[in-house]
Amino acid sequence: MKIATSITETDINLAIDNALKIMDKYPDIIIELRADYLDKIDEADLSLFRKKLTSKLIFTLREPSEGGKRQYDFDEKIKILLLAQELGFDLIDCEFKIFEKLQISKQSEFDKTKLILSYHDFKKTPLYKTIKNLYKNIKYYYPAIIKLAFAVNSSRDVKKVCKLIISTNDKKVIIGMGEQGKMTRLLGPILGCEFTFAANEFYTSAPGQVKIDILDKIYKEINKLI
Repeated sequence: MKIATSITETDINLAIDNALKIMDKYPDIIIELRADYLDKIDEADLSLFRKKLTSKLIFTLREPSEGGKRQYDFDEKIKILLLAQELGFDLIDCEFKIFEKLQISKQSEFDKTKLILSYHDFKKTPLYKTIKNLYKNIKYYYPAIIKLAFAVNSSRDVKKVCKLIISTNDKKVIIGMGEQGKMTRLLGPILGCEFTFAANEFYTSAPGQVKIDILDKIYKEINKLI
């Protein structure tokens, strides 16, 4: 079972140090660099992060409206995402609403084999029909991974999230956020998600994340039964 965890440090050197400590304990972990938390972003820093870490890396520059720390100018944001792609990050996370606004020529600059198109709703889980249509709209662009995360406020929301995971065959990460959404984080990879996000000893990057050590133990026990 694959687990990803986010680095939300403001300093790139501390981000590298903490990521290495996490990797030392969990060699197969996927590391997501939440670049929107960094005090500054430049090519040398991002290149250093890529070179120092041997794990699979996700680069994310999240919008404040979808849980990000800082707002970036639209053109500057795209420039940074494409730079991370050029520097060799394995996956580049771009919000679906941002990607849709790009001209076709600019969309084509993204390597689809590395592209995560994501959507986050921190208030609710919409109607099942709505989230299924959203999934289809993102799928139209053939990203490497479709990522959807919704605030879960009831058992009905949990069922909607799990139903969407089960009913789709593409590479995806579909998450229910919040305390009531923890079960979706645990079940995601079991039901068909590429990976799930977990909290680490330094950071919790989204509501309802379960700690890595807990998920790791659970998945190891499950693997013994498979």
